Amino acid sequence: DAYRSMFDSVHSLSHDEALKSDDVLIQALAVLNSRLGKRRLEAFDDSTLHPLAKKLLAIRQEAELTQSSAA
Repeated sequence: DAYRSMFDSVHSLSHDEALKSDDVLIQALAVLNSRLGKRRLEAFDDSTLHPLAKKLLAIRQEAELTQSSAA
């Protein structure tokens, strides 16, 4: 369920485990989590991600790029 996925993504799983999870919600939360730093975000291979997580990753990458260029 959604509550369990959110709890696990924050408390039980390492960030790498969350990114590799079969649970779509856990993957989505992992790509939005700040533990995925800017350098890793730029070089991240999204080939194993669910399409929703891929879309959220693309949005985050675009936001990070916009934020960096505005500074």
